Amino acid sequence: MFNIEIPREASECMAEETRSGATVFFVAVNSRLSAIIVTRDDLREETPEVVVFLREGGLTTILATSDSRVVAEALSRELGLDAVYVELRPKDKAELVEKMKRDGRKMLFVGDGVNDAVALGRAFVG
Repeated sequence: MFNIEIPREASECMAEETRSGATVFFVAVNSRLSAIIVTRDDLREETPEVVVFLREGGLTTILATSDSRVVAEALSRELGLDAVYVELRPKDKAELVEKMKRDGRKMLFVGDGVNDAVALGRAFVG
């Protein structure tokens, strides 16, 4: 798209980091690759314990995220979640909550931003 040559080493770095759940950005200056920025969401220290607690309580754990499939699935595997929904817009998250409600489920929805506000408001517990 931008006609920037990405060296093989940079592509390999991106693939490896993405598989581990990171998001990778390439930075170009004057049509030349200048930097690679690797970002990842850090889990709160207690997150794995909370997921185990919820699952032991008989709850289904689901990740509903705007992240890419590769990033979300890496996180889901790390936490041992039951299901993952990816590349969701705020509207999609709210619709997922509504679908779960129609199926007779009660949703406890945890969100960290304004993009989760509608889904939080529609959940049984937000």
